[in-house]
Amino acid sequence: INAEYGSSGINAEYGASFSFMEALFKQFFGLSESCFHSLFVEFTFESECLRHMISKILGYLIILGASAFKIPQILKILSSKTVQGLDFNMYYLEMWVYSLTIVRSYLGAFPFSTWGDSVFIALQDSVILFLMFYYSKSLNSKFWAGSLGYLILMAVCLSGVIPESVFIPLMGFNIPIAIISRVPQIWKNYQNKSVGPLSALTFGLNSSGALARVFTTLQELDEPLLLISYCISCCLNGIITFQILYYGSTSKTSRTKTTTHAVKTAKTGKSLKPVKTTKPVKTTKPLKSTTTKSSTPAKKVHKTK
Repeated sequence: INAEYGSSGINAEYGASFSFMEALFKQFFGLSESCFHSLFVEFTFESECLRHMISKILGYLIILGASAFKIPQILKILSSKTVQGLDFNMYYLEMWVYSLTIVRSYLGAFPFSTWGDSVFIALQDSVILFLMFYYSKSLNSKFWAGSLGYLILMAVCLSGVIPESVFIPLMGFNIPIAIISRVPQIWKNYQNKSVGPLSALTFGLNSSGALARVFTTLQELDEPLLLISYCISCCLNGIITFQILYYGSTSKTSRTKTTTHAVKTAKTGKSLKPVKTTKPVKTTKPLKSTTTKSSTPAKKVHKTK
């Protein structure tokens, strides 16, 4: 660096800062020396280096967004103080999908930019599950025992006691689990014609994040099972997002009509649709009795001897 930029004055300071930037990009973005010089020194922007750089930036942006993916959903549950309409299996199975992804990626020494979002989403899923148990008043000993068992199992898996080869075929289960975790919620929304406290922002971010993960997986990893699971997740989350927007707009329209009707009724004091009243039926005079009473009082009959 000193030989290239000089060893004194401004050139030396520039060389030191340039060296630091090169080390930073190599560490966090995994750029080789040739790619770094191509992008930031020669500005030739080779296609392979450029795709790698975009993939890394996109991966870190996904992680940043994933840290708040489900915050809107959590806030919506806290404000409504209800979990009615939420499917428990969806969040429970999703947490296991991301947990398996974390273990496989950590043991396989995958770049953190390709799987760091799974950590934040799994943590937020656990918070939502806690709220579901809390508002349904089911925080019993079974819940705490299950939570402790999950933490112990994750610690054992991440410690490397179980060989990595065991988790490679298990990644195939992510595909049916991803389907099972979403399809019941989609069907439930269709049946109820309502989405309850589901957040469009949360599922929209999930869908866009999974779509971005398709690109980063193609660029940096050779994991076809992981790629398929991201594609399925993108589609299913997109369907739920559409349902939230569609059924949400429908319910708002019906509420607006009801409110307008109530306001007009309050102003006029009359119903907008007057109820038809039937004319009172004329009652006929009671018929005279066929037996008439004598107008003259009956004479007393004296008994004769």
